[in-house]
Amino acid sequence: MRPDRSFTGKLLLALLWLIGPRIAAGQKQFGSFQEVLRYADQHALPLQTSRLQEQISRSAEKQSKAFLLPNISGAGAFTDNITLQPTLVPARLTNPAAPENSYLELTFGKQFIYTYGIQVQWDILNFQKWFAAQTARVQTGLAAVQTSLTRYTMYNQLAGTYYALLLSREIETIYVRNLATTSEISGYTAEKYAKGLVSEELRNRSSIQQLQAERNLADIKTQYRQLSYDLQNQLNTNDSIALAETWPQTVETSTPASFANTHPAVLVQQSLLQQAHSQLSQSKSLLYPSLSAGYQYNYNWATDRFQHFANANPLPQQYLSLRLNVPIFSGFANRQRINQGELSIKVQELQLVQVSNQVAQEDKTLQLQYDQSRDQLQKARQILTLQEQNDRHVQNRYEQGVISLDERLDRLNDLFKCQNDYVQCLSNYSVSRYKILIRQLDFQHE
Repeated sequence: MRPDRSFTGKLLLALLWLIGPRIAAGQKQFGSFQEVLRYADQHALPLQTSRLQEQISRSAEKQSKAFLLPNISGAGAFTDNITLQPTLVPARLTNPAAPENSYLELTFGKQFIYTYGIQVQWDILNFQKWFAAQTARVQTGLAAVQTSLTRYTMYNQLAGTYYALLLSREIETIYVRNLATTSEISGYTAEKYAKGLVSEELRNRSSIQQLQAERNLADIKTQYRQLSYDLQNQLNTNDSIALAETWPQTVETSTPASFANTHPAVLVQQSLLQQAHSQLSQSKSLLYPSLSAGYQYNYNWATDRFQHFANANPLPQQYLSLRLNVPIFSGFANRQRINQGELSIKVQELQLVQVSNQVAQEDKTLQLQYDQSRDQLQKARQILTLQEQNDRHVQNRYEQGVISLDERLDRLNDLFKCQNDYVQCLSNYSVSRYKILIRQLDFQHE
């Protein structure tokens, strides 16, 4: 008995309806590079880790500030003096007529003691804690600019992968046309070889060009899949990625403006220098005096019966204290620590100069590379357009029998060389272009 085809069709439609949303949900589509960056800001692992480090630094800063506040503590206690220790006292304390070396065995205290108390301790003047809080604040700022540097590095990695995907798709369109052309020529050549009109060498040569075109197309498709996997990994997603944007057919003619925003690497080095200054101040605070105040209040009940407070003896106690600590001789170790801090500042200052000069030179080089790659791409496109026109003329002359197959294959190789030169110029331009775009972002206020 054959199954009902209408029932089978309905079943397939139902299955497609069920799995269709799942398939759609498993794909991320991006319409522009800015959308990729916005998604990465929320999901990329390097940025998530860096933000957690920022939160740790903020928590450490709050902890350092909390040490500047008064410390208030309360306590309660219960003591059961199971055996009260007797004490020997001179007998003359109670009986002046007692012998000189005679003693009485007396027991003092009560068996049950209940106690509660409160204690307040405040460092009124403590430079070490104050500068430690300042250092923690600087470290919080350092964590923030390190996040900016992480974002800058991650953006460059994402841009390299994203524009490589667009470039691969652009190259694929070229290789598809090449495969169609070489397949057509190889088909003509095989027919002529079967009729004995061309040599085996020419037939093999045309077949080689077709095989190379097939290999190039397969390679660029594999490269596209690999780049997609790389982008998935960088975006921390298992969903497949689809790009709606296409490679722009026009080349920008204007030169990018100067980079007014401070490079994240310079921001990090500036924060490191600020941290070195704060750590030096913290080391010097070891030589400063400190002043603290304390207050304590205790209240005791003493009774002979457990939880019997009617006849208990109240024993209150309280005191107020001020303590001034002046380091007269702090030791050789603290002096050396201060010396190390001063040297560390000089090191950070030199590194800041080096990083600033390096970034300035990189910016100039980036603008130079951008101008050069843009001009080269414009010329490469013009050359490729002219070569494609020539190749069409050559194909017409070959079909008319004006030129030989050998010359047709030579001219086709010329087209392939122009295409390779165009692809290389396109790659160079894409790299310099996305570096320009990322360098112009303001990472300090994001």
